Amino acid sequence: MNLSSKWAQLDSAILDGKGLKTIRLSELCILELFLAIDKDKCRYLILHLPDNFQPSIEILENENIVLTYSRAQQLIAIKLIDIEFDDLFDDLIVSMFNAISKESSIEIASKRMIENFVKWNQFFRKLEKKVYSEKTILGIWGELFILKKLVEKNSKAIEVDRVLEAWTGPFDSVHDFTFSDISIEVKSKLSTQNSINIASEFQLDSGAVENLELCIVNVEKDVNGLTIEDLYSK
Repeated sequence: MNLSSKWAQLDSAILDGKGLKTIRLSELCILELFLAIDKDKCRYLILHLPDNFQPSIEILENENIVLTYSRAQQLIAIKLIDIEFDDLFDDLIVSMFNAISKESSIEIASKRMIENFVKWNQFFRKLEKKVYSEKTILGIWGELFILKKLVEKNSKAIEVDRVLEAWTGPFDSVHDFTFSDISIEVKSKLSTQNSINIASEFQLDSGAVENLELCIVNVEKDVNGLTIEDLYSK
């Protein structure tokens, strides 16, 4: 999906008054999804709703992005406030489109849109710079390493999406990966260590799934090894 060309079209259009300049995201989508830009060049993703449907949401926001429901115009609008997040906003739009593009139910589509927004919301926060401990860095590295391995085992796009959606570690979930039939808890340790730490007994609870897998990642520190940025790029 080429969002850059659509944003370029909106940027070059002359906007009269205080409204929005809009363009349809895709003609293939049954639902009415639009990209939009206002007079201040703030970007939007908009979902038009039927007159007889009212979602149970008013506003969700942080300092850089906001989701609102307008009863007067019958639409859900996600507004990017800080243009520094434009690349991330495009990723959010693609995620939203993939989640609801084939959905014919407005109720389910709007619910999924809000659920996706809640998941993405934290990525649009400007976090204070801080130094992370080696243990925290090791944990993130291990999760990304396993994520990469799981993605490599799945060639179809729908299977890759399933793997990405199953990665619940960043959302402070009980387990790092949660599939419909199995949960995976990842523990990373230096190869020189002989034990791992279980933070809570809940990490050993399989919950609603039938199986729980404990995955231990042995790591060796090397100045020429893979960094977190390297794994993210791969």
